This record gives sequence, C-alpha cells and structure tokens, in this order.
Amino acid sequence: MAEENKQFRTSNQSRKKVKRKRTGGLWLLLLIPLILVLGIALGLTVRYLLDLQASRKETQAVPDTTLPVISTENSNNTMPVESQTLPEGSTELPPETKESETQESSTAQEANGQFTPLKTAEELLPVPEGIVRDGDEISKGGWYGGKFTRDLATGQVVCEWDRSAEIKNMLTKYGAIYHKNEDQKVCYLTFDCGGTSSAANVNEILDILKKKDVKAVFFIPGDFFLKNLNRDGETIDQECAAAMRRILQEGHVIGSHTYTHPQMPKLSDEDFIWQLNTQHQRIESALGFAYPISYYRPPEGAVSERDLYLAQKMGYHVTLWSYAYMDWNPSNQMEVGEALTKAKVGLHDGCVYLLHALSSTNRAMLGDLIDYMKSEGYDIRRIDR
Repeated sequence: MAEENKQFRTSNQSRKKVKRKRTGGLWLLLLIPLILVLGIALGLTVRYLLDLQASRKETQAVPDTTLPVISTENSNNTMPVESQTLPEGSTELPPETKESETQESSTAQEANGQFTPLKTAEELLPVPEGIVRDGDEISKGGWYGGKFTRDLATGQVVCEWDRSAEIKNMLTKYGAIYHKNEDQKVCYLTFDCGGTSSAANVNEILDILKKKDVKAVFFIPGDFFLKNLNRDGETIDQECAAAMRRILQEGHVIGSHTYTHPQMPKLSDEDFIWQLNTQHQRIESALGFAYPISYYRPPEGAVSERDLYLAQKMGYHVTLWSYAYMDWNPSNQMEVGEALTKAKVGLHDGCVYLLHALSSTNRAMLGDLIDYMKSEGYDIRRIDR
C-alpha cells in the first residue's frame, strides 16, 4: 500500500512537471511576438522623431538671398539688364527683354529651388487678331471704378456713375474684378505694397487685421522685397520676405503687382509675360516655396483688352477697385478723420477697397473702418470668396 502511494505521488509530480513545461513553452511562444512588436514600434518612434528634428532644421534654415541677374534674349541681341538705361522721365526700369525659354518646373522644394511651372511666351502667343492693344478703351490712362456715395445717416447708397455695360461685360469675359458680389452686403480690402512700403508697415496692418479677424489681399511689386531691383546683385530683403510669409500664414492672399511696376499696356506681348512670370518667380524665391498666384493688379490700373487676355491665359484675375482715394504719397497724407469719413462714404455692396500700405493714415484709420463696415452689416471677405 505504501509502495502504491509512493508511485502515485511520483506519477502526480511528473504530470505537474510536464504541465509546467507545456505552460512555460506557451508563454514563451506568446512573448516572442510581443517583444518583436514592441521593438518595431520603438524603432519607428525613434525614426519619426529623428525625421521631425531634421525637418524642423530645414524649415529654420535661412536661404541664400542672392538672386541671379536676369539676362534674357530680346528681339535683336542678348543684353544684361544692368546695361540698359531708363527711359526719359521714368523712375522704373521696364525690361526690353523676352521670356526665357528655360522655365523653373515642378513644385517648390527649398533644397533645389524648384518653383511653380510658368507658361512661356511660346505657349501664350500670338494674341488673336481683333483684340485691342492700347488702354484707352478700358482704362483711359488709369482705372476709375465709378462713384458710389453712401449717406452716413441713413446708410442709403447712390451710384452717381459707373462703367459702361460694354466695359463691364469685357471685364467679366476675362475674369477681371473691380467690385464683386455687388448683390450682397460684402466688401473686400486690398493693399498695394510698393513704393516706400516697409515690412513694418505691412506687419502693422497684419496686426490690425488679426485683431479684427479680417482677411485681405496684398499686391506685391518687386520693389517691396527686392534690393537693387532688376540689376546685378539683386537680393531679397529678409524682413520683407518674412512679412510675406506671415501674410500667408495668417490666411491672407498675395497677388502680383508686377516686377518693375511699368505701364503694362505699353509693353510688347513678350515683355508683358516677362513681367508677370519674373515677379511670380521672385515671390516664390522670397517665400521659399511654391505659391500659385491667381490675382494681378496692373500698376495705376492701366489695362487693355490685350492685357486682360494674356493675364487670363496666364491664370490671373485682373483685380481693379471700386473705391480709392489719394493715399499713395507718404509725404502728403490726408488727416485721419477726413480719410475715414471718405472711406465710409465709399462703402457699397461688393466694394473693393484699394489702400496703400505705405499710408500712415490708412494704418491709423483701418481698425475704425473695419468696425464701421461690420456695424453696417458688411461681411469683409477675402478676394477669392
């Protein structure tokens, strides 16, 4: 009997040992995949953190601000732009050059300097016969967007005069704007940033727009952000470039105001294309990335049907205005209260305001003007809305 009990205990112990071995093997089989999964997850996490750190370093890197001298072939010979002379009485240098056949392509990468593909003169020309080439039919030497007068006591608006139906139809045909959604209580703020406008001017305007939660469009000419414009040694002003990036970061729009601010209807077809392509390229150089520019404001509003046609073919909406006042001379600024009253009187449905960033009066009255627009029930929209 004792022997049988001993055998029973021995047999029972053996079964327990076998069971423990089986259980331990099962846990080992479960543990190995778990260790592998944790190892892979840890490796992916480390790789992500390293890639993120590298990306941040690339973003913070300051690009080389030196731009190549533009030397494109004109109809007779190849001439470096720095050897050209200014036309008599001109303060700008409209290039007598044609679009280069070599275009930057693909989307922008900060590392290799690639930008938005641009249409060449060869792709855009010839302009069809019958399209008017001088500016008299539309601009008469400069744009006038009609006169709308608001009674500040009653809010009633009277259109004292407007452009003809023929001109309106032509603008509509080519996707141009001078007021927009005029059947709605909306208005649009646009700022031209040329002349003596500075990064500080633009940043002050951006501060006000941010505080009031309003979006706008900023039309940028070459002389806002380029030093030694269109000559040997041309470089980017980094403070202005930073202001341009801030414009986009805060939800506003950048438009083109041409490279050297010439009278566009007076240029040849090739030079018209060159002005807009060069400015697009320069803006992207300053930004450091590709940016599709869809809005173009002609200097002084001077525009012909030829200009409307080519701008549309290049992907631009020509953007004029239905309200402006004499604010472009920094040494001859209107008193703030007077300017504010004039701007209020000009408010009408679909109004596109033209304001110059260099104007100290505009910056001083902007917050009050926005408050008035809102108090009158107006929605202040971005130009693309």
